[in-house]
Amino acid sequence: MARSDSTDDFEHELEGLDLASCRAKIAVLLAERERRRDSTQRTHERVKAMNYELSARREEAFTWRQQVQGKYEQNRQLEGQIATASAPWGTAVDYDLERLRRAIEQRLGAVVPRRPEVNELGIRLYGEMELMVQKPAEVERVEQTQVDTVLITHWRRSGSEQKFHLSYRVSASTMVRDLREDACRYWGISREQYVLWTLGNEKLQADLLIRKCFKPGEPAHLILAPKVPKNVLAPQNVQEAICAKIGPKSRALRKKTRSSVQNSEVRQGAASTEPDNFYEQMAQAPGLFDFMTQRDRRVVSHLPRIRFCSLCIYALLLVLTCLSIAAYKPKGQEYLSSLGVTTSVSGVGEEFQGIRDSDAAWSWLTHTVSSQLLRNTSSLRMSNYLPGWLRVSMQQVKPASHAECMQHGLPEEVKCFSEFYTQSSADKTDLKDIQSYWSGVVGLDGRSNDTVPWKFMT
Repeated sequence: MARSDSTDDFEHELEGLDLASCRAKIAVLLAERERRRDSTQRTHERVKAMNYELSARREEAFTWRQQVQGKYEQNRQLEGQIATASAPWGTAVDYDLERLRRAIEQRLGAVVPRRPEVNELGIRLYGEMELMVQKPAEVERVEQTQVDTVLITHWRRSGSEQKFHLSYRVSASTMVRDLREDACRYWGISREQYVLWTLGNEKLQADLLIRKCFKPGEPAHLILAPKVPKNVLAPQNVQEAICAKIGPKSRALRKKTRSSVQNSEVRQGAASTEPDNFYEQMAQAPGLFDFMTQRDRRVVSHLPRIRFCSLCIYALLLVLTCLSIAAYKPKGQEYLSSLGVTTSVSGVGEEFQGIRDSDAAWSWLTHTVSSQLLRNTSSLRMSNYLPGWLRVSMQQVKPASHAECMQHGLPEEVKCFSEFYTQSSADKTDLKDIQSYWSGVVGLDGRSNDTVPWKFMT
């Protein structure tokens, strides 16, 4: 009754609208229909995903139940064996009766249905599992491989970048003709001028089923593209019928039309005789296409030719290669270039390692470093290319303190420096003399304010 009243109200509302209002009303109704279709499709997809998840959980629960039942049977058998071995005859009989009672209870619990749960008003309560759509596992596997949704991409013109996408729900009886007509009706185009193609560039016939148009593993995606006309010129009799019948140009137009038609026929015949691509050229030679596209028929044919001596030879080559690499790069001397630079700049003997005061450091910079860096005939300059400015990094330990002398057992008034330069013993304070000498003299002697040599750097 309510549906008939709403229908009457809708008809009465349409009678009072003009043509433009009716068109706007139809557009609103069409948009509402599309929204409802999308909502229904999303609901179906959600229910389908929940069914898949429920089936997987059921199979997992069944597997765990079987494992628990197996462990339970093993424990009962073990208990029975222990009871039989350690108890008298009467106790063994009681154990057998108890085991029989448990088996009967389990069998009755599996066969006899359980009483439904009800509330205080006597209304039955349903669980979430009972309200789910239940399907056998075989049916769900078949549905996973079946095509129930097809994505259609529509091109307005051939080779155009403007594309439109729309998904359709299809059934087992949906044909290509029905899907093409529905898509053309949706986009408002002629069904005679458009055709459906697959992603593999295969045109679909009108009498094929949609579910049989795709190969295993191929995405359900179709292209709705315009047909490519084979003959763009009108026939000769049509052109002669529409040309001028009288006048000075009528005869010239007829000759021109006739020659253009003949030239187009010649071009179409030549194009039809020439193969379009490489595959058609191979198809012209019998057996060439099959021979060129076949795979290796025996992938493991090289296995019988492998001998034990070959394996031994390759193993020997591997061992010799590892030994040669180890002999060429001894342990601790892999970086030969860094070792050469360090040896050249450090000086002879303990010259660099023996620096303990500023005079020794200045002597090392004046004689050893300058002789290697400022002379083109030095071993460092002859064998290396040194780009950039010279950088000298100074490392000094913290001021002397009694904490460094405690391990030697010296009196408290004695202060010692740290013997080794480490992260904890490094002096990280700013050098005031270097800061006063460096700052405020931009551009003199190569000094720059971009660097701060008086600060500690890691």
